[in-house]
Amino acid sequence: MATGYRDDAVQLFEQVARGLRAADRARAGGYLFGATARALVRTELRLGLRDLACEHAAQFVGANAEVPEAGTQGESPFELLFPDVPAAAETLFAVLRAKGVPGPQAGKTLARVRDLLAGTADRAAVDGAAKLLTESAAALPDFGAAPNISDGTSSTIRFEPSGRALKARRFLALALVCRAAKRPADTEAAFERAAALTEGAGGDASGARSWVYGAPDPARVWIEWGEFRAAEGRHRDAAAAFEAGWKRFPDQPLPLFLSGRALVRAGDAKEGARRTELAHWVGLGNEKVRGRFLDELVRRGEAAAIRREVALLTRACWSHDHYFGNVMNQCARGSALVNDFATAETCGQRSLLVVLRHPGVFFVDPSGYLNVPHDLLAFRARALARAGKFAECATAARTVLAVTPGHLELVTGLVPDLARAGRTKDADELFERAWAAHEKALKDFPDGPAARHALAVLAGHCNRKLDDGLKHARAALAFDPALPAYREALAEVHFRRGARPDALKLMEALAAEHPRSALYRRQLSRYESSPFDAPWPHTNE
Repeated sequence: MATGYRDDAVQLFEQVARGLRAADRARAGGYLFGATARALVRTELRLGLRDLACEHAAQFVGANAEVPEAGTQGESPFELLFPDVPAAAETLFAVLRAKGVPGPQAGKTLARVRDLLAGTADRAAVDGAAKLLTESAAALPDFGAAPNISDGTSSTIRFEPSGRALKARRFLALALVCRAAKRPADTEAAFERAAALTEGAGGDASGARSWVYGAPDPARVWIEWGEFRAAEGRHRDAAAAFEAGWKRFPDQPLPLFLSGRALVRAGDAKEGARRTELAHWVGLGNEKVRGRFLDELVRRGEAAAIRREVALLTRACWSHDHYFGNVMNQCARGSALVNDFATAETCGQRSLLVVLRHPGVFFVDPSGYLNVPHDLLAFRARALARAGKFAECATAARTVLAVTPGHLELVTGLVPDLARAGRTKDADELFERAWAAHEKALKDFPDGPAARHALAVLAGHCNRKLDDGLKHARAALAFDPALPAYREALAEVHFRRGARPDALKLMEALAAEHPRSALYRRQLSRYESSPFDAPWPHTNE
């Protein structure tokens, strides 16, 4: 797919899916089967084959999508396809599938879920889903929360939801479907019902990504509710929803933090600042809760809060179990976002140490075995550049490029750093080396979109060879006009060339399609008024 052979790629993906369907899941082993299925879906999504990913993901969902099978590890298909709202997608799929909507094929049902949550479903589909969610909630028994169930291994957490929690999930799904369909009154009513039904952590209304940090996500209904109100400009109402979620679950820092941010936007800067600071103390020494909190801060690009939380995590938490590896990985990601590359490298090393120390702990995406060690070297190179140690920086950068010659994150980050420091020769060498690597790939595979996309990214982020970058960005987009990454690259090249209206048109469409993307919102603001050499907005600073 990356080299331009779309039909051959699809045939190979279908072959893998057929092999999985024919496999004996029990004999193959839960991990091996699950890892292969996830790798298939993840790769299809990465390459823009979203319909194929929906079709294949639906084939590997258990009979009861809302209750994970014993032994399930890692990401569910719903977390891969719907990373922002996996629990709602899971519930919606289960309800539609039980009624055979829109037909007998599971892949069609999953595609319908996608359209409902993206706001692209028609009125009849929205009305039908709303009716089924409401009716199925009414039919559920209302009994108490069931305890969490483990299969006896340290790497698996299984949440067995109660009837009341399943009802809450249905109303949360209904709220998100109505929000996507732009029905604000129905959205508000559904959130209110979901909140009234949500129980403690054992009856968690979402449970998403619990496997990453070993920590549940019980306040999700209030977080989604508050963010809906904030998107409507009702910041004080949003603060009230967030605060109510925190009062119900006072060990969860995110709703308290978001209530503070909402109050700041509502004009109450003093109380807002007090709450955002207090949020950092809610987790105390609980590295799992703090890790999940930091994950949310990184997703939102909250620069000041990221610095604060990383400082607390690296000084006040301990490596009690294998979850600490994910916490340290998040510290590395957060530190890199705020340009603290020395801390990013240290935290990345600590994350790797956890992988080495614990049998059975592995990278969810196998590409990590190649990429992560070289990402640490890239962090080192950027830290050396920021410390003014340019000769050592060049050595570290060459080490990375010796194995991964077109390392985009290293080059697109380091070239602007070197240029700002007046190290034009070093910046030129690094850029030309990466440019030549991707040009070679394009020469070998002239129909491939991946090399063209990489060249467009290099041009836009490094503010060089912009005419060539424009040509490559357009060619990549012609291969797949819907892929967000290709549209992002073209928008950035337009912006760097001074074509502000063209950049804004592309980014406005992306932001409308992905309303949860904080990056796209920051890009819109940047494209509207910032100078054409303004840096990429990794965070809200």
